Amino acid sequence: YDLSLEYYFTRGGVLSVGGFRKDLTDFFGTLNTVATPALLDQFGLEDSYLGWNVQSSINVGAAKVSGIEFNYTQSLNFLPSFGKHFSTFANYTKIRLEGSNETDFSGFVPESASIGLTYSRKPLIVTTRWNYRGQERRGLVGSALPGGFNYLVAFPSIDLSFEYQITKRLSIFGSSRNALNTPRLYQRWNAVTPDYSRYYRSSPVGVQNAIGIKGTF
Repeated sequence: YDLSLEYYFTRGGVLSVGGFRKDLTDFFGTLNTVATPALLDQFGLEDSYLGWNVQSSINVGAAKVSGIEFNYTQSLNFLPSFGKHFSTFANYTKIRLEGSNETDFSGFVPESASIGLTYSRKPLIVTTRWNYRGQERRGLVGSALPGGFNYLVAFPSIDLSFEYQITKRLSIFGSSRNALNTPRLYQRWNAVTPDYSRYYRSSPVGVQNAIGIKGTF
């Protein structure tokens, strides 16, 4: 089920808000468990595998995905003369996932957003964008932390890009992803882990730069 409302601005651009719900049945998910003596005996495995993580694909029955989406794009030509060269955009998505407790839905990102501004005046186009990726739950930690999961902490970043038209058919372009070199932070915790002990690793992502030439022939 999808429902959306859209409004189109007179001078270009759109504002939209939408909601959705999707009912899923008889789909397969991943069951993450820790190897116990009973589980090892069930599969005929030796005791040396005690405490290992076990992943199984199972039919988890039914699940429900619901959420909201927001999108906004507009030229700033309603501002004084300089505004006609700028446009702005923003989007936001919030998703709620409900289903059997037997599956952990690893890799699910419940929230994402971006906001940006574009300057366009021939021969130059420049765009700056702020991105947000919500917290992502990953696999089970293991026997050392019963019921605990690994998490990727919410990740904000900034992207920059430009394009310069040299001739009618030739232009040069460049981009910089995660321009501020924001690191990814990792957590491990369960329901009783205190906040101060959840972080366990900070991993640099690096800045991804690219530059090239584009031609039309």
